[in-house]
Amino acid sequence: MRFNRIFQQFAGITDAIKAFPLATVLLVVLFIVNVAEISGTVTNYDKWLAALVVAVFAASVADLFAKRVLTYSIAIIFTGLFFWISNSNDLILAIQTGIVVSALMMGFIWLGKENFSARFFHIFKSILITAFFSIVIFVGLMLVYAAINYLLFPVSSHIIEYIAATVFGLFTPLFFLSLTLKEEESAHILEVLISYVIVPLTMVYALILVIYIALHFTDWSENLLEPLLVFFVTTVLVVYFLSNVIENGLTKWFRLIFPKVLLVIVLYQLVVSIMKIGEAGITHGRYFVILFGVFAITIAVILTFMPKKQWLVAPIFIGFSLLSVIPPVDAFTISKHNQETLLQERLQSLGMYDGEVQPNPDISKEDKQFITEKFDYLQRMDYDITWLPDQPFDKIFGFSQQYKDYTNEVYYTTNLDWDEPVITDIDQYDYFVQVSASQNSMHRRFELANNMQLRLQKDQLVLEKDEQELLAWPLEELDILLTSNYRELSVEEATVIAENDRAKLQIIVQNAQSHRNQRYAELYVFVQVKE
Repeated sequence: MRFNRIFQQFAGITDAIKAFPLATVLLVVLFIVNVAEISGTVTNYDKWLAALVVAVFAASVADLFAKRVLTYSIAIIFTGLFFWISNSNDLILAIQTGIVVSALMMGFIWLGKENFSARFFHIFKSILITAFFSIVIFVGLMLVYAAINYLLFPVSSHIIEYIAATVFGLFTPLFFLSLTLKEEESAHILEVLISYVIVPLTMVYALILVIYIALHFTDWSENLLEPLLVFFVTTVLVVYFLSNVIENGLTKWFRLIFPKVLLVIVLYQLVVSIMKIGEAGITHGRYFVILFGVFAITIAVILTFMPKKQWLVAPIFIGFSLLSVIPPVDAFTISKHNQETLLQERLQSLGMYDGEVQPNPDISKEDKQFITEKFDYLQRMDYDITWLPDQPFDKIFGFSQQYKDYTNEVYYTTNLDWDEPVITDIDQYDYFVQVSASQNSMHRRFELANNMQLRLQKDQLVLEKDEQELLAWPLEELDILLTSNYRELSVEEATVIAENDRAKLQIIVQNAQSHRNQRYAELYVFVQVKE
C-alpha cells in the first residue's frame, strides 16, 4: 500500500509537466546549460544560471495563475529585466537572485487565497519531502557510481556532476511541483515537530534576544543583534504561519504573544541600526536589516491587530523585495553612493583629495582604519569608483591597510618592492632555503645535508651542524622593518645579515607582518658554512 503511494508520488511528475509547461521547458534549457558547463565552458555562466533560475520560478507562478500569453509575456519580461539589472559580482548576483527567487516563491505560495497559512504549510511540507527524496536518490546513485568505479572499471568523475545536474536540476523541481498539485493533507509528524520542538526552541531563542536587549538597552555602542535580525524575523514568521494550522495551547499562545515580541525586538534593533548609519554609513547589509525591520514591523502590526488579513504578508514581502533590487533605490546603488561619499569626504577633510587622491602617511591611526574599511568594502563589492586610481592601496594612500581587532590593535605589514629585481651574488653561499615563519609553523626543520640543518624554533632561525648550533638569528629583528606607516622595501633595505666565525646567513624579507608580538614572514635565506 505504501509502495503504491510512493509510486503515485513519482508518477505525479507527469501531472506537473502538464500543469507547468513553460516551467518544464525552461528546466530543460537550464539542464542543457548545466551540461554544457560541465562539458566545456559557457560564457558568463553564473549570470545565465541566475537568469534561468529566476525564469523557472517566474514561469511556475505564471503557469499556476493562468496559462495565457499575457501572463507568460510578463514572466519573460520580468526575467529579462532581472538579467539587465543583475550584477556580475558573484556576491551581489547571489543576493539579487536569492531575493527575487524568494519574492517569486512568495507569489507561488500566495495564490490569491486568504487561507495563507494552510498554503504555506503545504508548500513547506512539499519542500521537506522533496529534499528528502532528492538526497536519498542522489546518495543512492553516488553509491552505485562508487561501486562501479572501485569494483569494476574506472568512471569519469564528471559523471558525478551529470548526476547532480539531473537529480537537482530536473527531478527535484518537477517532483516539488508535483507535490504542490496534491490536496493539502495533514502531516502528524511535522505538526508534532513544530508544536513541541520548533516552537519551544524559537521561544528560547527570542528570550535570549530579549535578555540581551534588557542588558544593553542604554548601551547602544553594542550592535551584536544586527546580524541576527533577518534570521530571527524569518524564523518567527515561518514558525508563526506553520503553527497557524495547528490548534493546541502552545501554538495558540505562540501566535498570540510573538507578534508583540517581534515588534519590540525589531523596533529596538531598527533604532540602533539607524543610529549606526551616522557612524559607519549604509552598507548593503545594513540596508537589508533596516528594510527587513520595516517589513517585520508592518507584518507584526497586521498579525496583532488584523490576524485574518495575514495573507497581506505575500504582497508586502514581494513589494519590499523588488524595491531592494531595482535601481536606483536598491541596496547596492545606495550603499555604493553612501560609502563612496563617506570615503571622499574623509579624504577631503584630511587634505588628501582635490580631484585626485594625495597620499599622506602621517594621518592618525583612526583615519587609516576608517579609510581601509571603506576602501575594502568598495573593492569587495566591485563598485566602480572612477576617482580612485587602479593601483595598490599603499600606492594610493601612502600607508598600508590597517584594521581594528577586538583590542583596537593594528596589524603592521611591509613588503619587498617587486618593481626592483632581486639580484644577489650566490657564489659564496652553500644553500638556499625559502622559509615561511609564523607562530603556527614553529619547529620546522630544513635538511640541507646529511649533517646540516636549518631549524625554525622558538621565534628564531638556527643553523646546526652535527647537532651543534653554528648560528642563531631571532625573528624579532624583523621589527626594525615594521612601522605604523607602510613601507615598501628596496632589496637593500629588506636584506638582513647574521654572521659569526662559523657561519653566515643572508636573509631577504619578501614580506613581514606583526601583531600582538606575533610575527609572520616570508624569507629568502642564503646559508654559508665557514667550517
